[in-house]
Amino acid sequence: MRLAALAVSAAAWLAGCTGMGGMPNPVLMAGYDWAGLEAIEMHGMDYAAVDPLADFSRYSRIMVDPVEVSFAKGWEPLKPGSTFVAAEHDVERLKQDLGEVVQEGFERQIREGGRFGLADAPAPGVLRIHARLVDVRLNAPALPAPARTEQFARSAGEWTLVADLVDADSGAVVGRLVDRWTDPEEQYLQRMTQVENTRALWRATDAWAGAVSRHLDVAGIRKRMEGAGEGLRSTGGD
Repeated sequence: MRLAALAVSAAAWLAGCTGMGGMPNPVLMAGYDWAGLEAIEMHGMDYAAVDPLADFSRYSRIMVDPVEVSFAKGWEPLKPGSTFVAAEHDVERLKQDLGEVVQEGFERQIREGGRFGLADAPAPGVLRIHARLVDVRLNAPALPAPARTEQFARSAGEWTLVADLVDADSGAVVGRLVDRWTDPEEQYLQRMTQVENTRALWRATDAWAGAVSRHLDVAGIRKRMEGAGEGLRSTGGD
């Protein structure tokens, strides 16, 4: 009963979302603790909630944790060119590969943006991104295959990001972001390899990292404007 009520509430929160893949799964949303977080609009995210007391302007570096990956319920990767489920060790390797692609994508986007430094350990002024890639469905997963086996699809598939924003110094969760992403379909079938899947994940990760960076930028601008206003008031300016 409680889970159902939370799921309905989550669906209401998400009304009007315009992400690349529509609304995230309401049951997924209801599975997280949202206490102390308030919903905000964040371009590039289907849903974002932050601690209203958190000072995001204090972060100058970002730490990206290893990304956890889980597949959609009822979906299992098949051996290329087969109707059999892939071996467990190949599936675990696939999850690891996907997680590394997303982690490296976040770090690459942050590094190339030049606004924030990358941190490899918790410290004051560090925002930690603890991300999970969930509800993953790949149309052509990059798995070991017999020679000359090729896979074709119109898109890489779909997945959902759930990312906790954590104050690295205190360990407090100061925000949570959720975005469902569906890789756009091409008009014709395309040959899909690990390269194509990686590019698709990077497109999504670039958008997610950009959303986080913009939020921190705006927080910094607001803080500077507040400081300027306080300065004017203290000198008697209008």
